This record gives sequence, C-alpha cells and structure tokens, in this order.
Amino acid sequence: ASLPTSGVIALELDEPLWGLSFAALKDSAGRYFSDNHALVYSPGILAEPSLRSATYSNQHRAMLLVDASQSDGMPLPGHREEVNAVTSAFRHTIVLGPLGITVEAIKERLTKSTAVHFTGHGKPDSTGTAMVIGPDLFLRAKDLSPQYLKHLKLAVLSACSSGSAKKWV
Repeated sequence: ASLPTSGVIALELDEPLWGLSFAALKDSAGRYFSDNHALVYSPGILAEPSLRSATYSNQHRAMLLVDASQSDGMPLPGHREEVNAVTSAFRHTIVLGPLGITVEAIKERLTKSTAVHFTGHGKPDSTGTAMVIGPDLFLRAKDLSPQYLKHLKLAVLSACSSGSAKKWV
C-alpha cells in the first residue's frame, strides 16, 4: 500500500529473495506488478566488489549494427535516426542490413565486435524473444553460444518484445 501506483521501482534483494520475480506478482485486481511499474534490480552494495568494473564505451570499440528494420517489409518509424546515432557515436561501426542479413553473417561479425546494436522487429517465442532478421528468419539466444560473444561488452536490443521476462534457454 505504501508503494506508488505506477513508475520505476528499484529493488535490492537479499539472497533468499534473489529468485523471486516481482514482475509476476499480482494485485487484488489480478494485474501484474510489471503492468504499472518498471523494475530495476540492484545487486546491492555487498555484491559490488564482485562485479566487473565499469568501462567507458567509446568510439574506438568495434560496433556491429544489425539493421533488420525492414525484415517484414515495413520500415520502422525513427529507425534511420537510430542508425545515424549509432554510427556517429561509434566510429568503427559495421552495418549489416537492412536487407540480406543472415545468422551466419551476424555470428561471424560478433566474434570481432565489442558491442552490438540490433534494430528491428522482435516477436515472443517459446524461449523469450526472437529477433526477426528476414522473412521466416530469426535470431534467438540459443543461436549464440559463448564463443560468439567472448569480446562483447555492450548489447542493445531495440525491438518489440526485447524486454521479455521469459527465461532464455
């Protein structure tokens, strides 16, 4: 009752509560907590020494921009501004797309990238969210083993359903 009815809620959980999904809690009307609140989880001050140190993402990092904005034939509103912002912020940007993107090309470029930005369509699937890269062609978390991500420091998923709360397998 003392929480606001909507807005951002920062949570810092003690170890016994780490597995509790606050987003899935329901109120007396049957609405999920995450319907009205954006949740930010903090690992807490005691966990801070075990976290990796913050690094500045600068223009010298190798950025992979996957522009799948036209994967379903409909360009996304504002996507050109988004692409321009990324390419101007990261001097060493490799752009895949907007057409003819393949999963193999993404994997090959990811092995050399420290940052990736996906802009396009996303759709929920059984493992979370599938990033749409072409007609009947999707990129899922299960497609990317750690060998492809070993240099990655930053990942931005700019697509519908990319914040899905389902567990990625």
